[in-house]
Amino acid sequence: MIPQTSQKNMSILLQNRKFLDIILFKEGGGCLMAYKINDSCIACGVCADECPVHCISEGDPNYTIDAEVCIACGACAPVCPVSAITQG
Repeated sequence: MIPQTSQKNMSILLQNRKFLDIILFKEGGGCLMAYKINDSCIACGVCADECPVHCISEGDPNYTIDAEVCIACGACAPVCPVSAITQG
């Protein structure tokens, strides 16, 4: 259930966030629309520094996103210099 939000509260929320998305969660945790890193990744680590929930870690050879932790905020995608991050 999504809580009711007043116009004033929504305005404050929009001012304080880069992104406003409705996030769908799986039963037991994790996001249905988690972001993914493809093979274009150059392992620079910029995305990991940007992630607010620290779900991005160094893999072999590319960075990876833990879909069970990702909240699909999208903060990582625009900072990727090679556009290797896409949603779900």
